[in-house]
Amino acid sequence: MLNPLLRLVFACTLFWGQGLMGAHAQVFVDPAKAALSAEDPTTQAFYKALVDVHQKMATASGLQIRLIVADEGDINAYAIENNGERCVVLNWGLIEALQDDRDALAAVLAHEYAHHGKNHLQRAQWSDRAASVLGSLAETAVNSTLGTTGFGASEVGRRVGDVGAKVLTRKFSRYQEQEADLQGVRWMVQAGFNPLAAVRLQTRYLELAAEGDDPTLLRSHPPSEEREAALDAAIQADSEASLLTEQPTVALRLPSKDAHGKGLPLTTACGIAPKG
Repeated sequence: MLNPLLRLVFACTLFWGQGLMGAHAQVFVDPAKAALSAEDPTTQAFYKALVDVHQKMATASGLQIRLIVADEGDINAYAIENNGERCVVLNWGLIEALQDDRDALAAVLAHEYAHHGKNHLQRAQWSDRAASVLGSLAETAVNSTLGTTGFGASEVGRRVGDVGAKVLTRKFSRYQEQEADLQGVRWMVQAGFNPLAAVRLQTRYLELAAEGDDPTLLRSHPPSEEREAALDAAIQADSEASLLTEQPTVALRLPSKDAHGKGLPLTTACGIAPKG
């Protein structure tokens, strides 16, 4: 029988484990370099368009952020930081799920940039420390359960402690997600994108859920119905945003699966080591 503390850590690990694993993609592409050197013309054109979106969002936000595209099917994007370098990772699965909607991609980037702009990662550092303590307690609990305390303590205990600590640090608060949504819309407007794409983004998440998909984003963010309504209300209340809502949807042509990934430059940004 597992003790209560160990059951808590296992429960947290099972709940968040899929999101954590979704961050470990096999290949991380540098879009700026891919826009210059991709062998396939469609791939090069796509990355040029993506870099244009990124640069416009960087100008609007005033932030210096590295954009990374992960060759990962999980429908997700996330903000990370390593040694002062700020990055946003965009999974290929999310790019495909948005069905070539350029401004919806801009909404994703704006939201993740807002996590950086609002210092949400720094504010979450206290939970890193708390998670480390909980991880250590979990390790002790495992070793106690297995009878492997002291010198030569169980490797299983150490790994569970490490995983428990990491897993518990991957979620922003509901308030932080809402704050990132609203700040992201303001930056979208400043960058000249149609802010209604942020609403379309939430609608797409709801469609994916209805289709039986379960993106990591849906498991780690407030309900999309709630976000959709809040975003729409904010846009309607902003006269500058309303002026952009009539802009037509801009479609990006995605590379074929066979062509994409060939000869693309990889990145080591934010401590990410390429594995291609």
